[in-house]
Amino acid sequence: MARMKQRKRRWTRPLGLVLGACAVLATLAGFRVPGGSEDLGVNVTMVATPGGELRVDPAEPFLAVGNMLPNDPMATESLTLHNVTGVTLDVHLTSSVRYHGLDRFLMVKITEPGSTIFEGYLENLVVEPPKIRVEATQDKVLKVSVSLPIMENDKELFTELAGQSADIEIKLIAQRSST
Repeated sequence: MARMKQRKRRWTRPLGLVLGACAVLATLAGFRVPGGSEDLGVNVTMVATPGGELRVDPAEPFLAVGNMLPNDPMATESLTLHNVTGVTLDVHLTSSVRYHGLDRFLMVKITEPGSTIFEGYLENLVVEPPKIRVEATQDKVLKVSVSLPIMENDKELFTELAGQSADIEIKLIAQRSST
């Protein structure tokens, strides 16, 4: 009888060890995170902040682009400015950015029906803020577009920017028109 117990123990311990190892491997395989198949791009969010003379529509971020890659088509959204005063306003558009790594690479184009107000890199929107006129109690619709026109020799640099986010605030600074 004692021999039978010894024989039983001889094969049950290794069997328990093998079954335990299989259970651990099965658990690890089940929780494995699959590798990504896409390139990692940048995320761009734009919000307009008016003074008391203007109301903007939409009030929340009007442009949000996720995973933007070099040379993707321009992402475009509309922004409507409502002049809530009884006078004509000159409105300067300038930007404020939380992360400045994309300033030299992010192309911004702002148009109104029939004309281009600004076209250049984000960093130039601060240096050369464009001015538009919004007539009393009128609306002005702007189209805002962004893209990453990175050249072939800049691709290595883009890998450093990949996965970054640019939260851009377009400040609308209004003053009474002098003309």
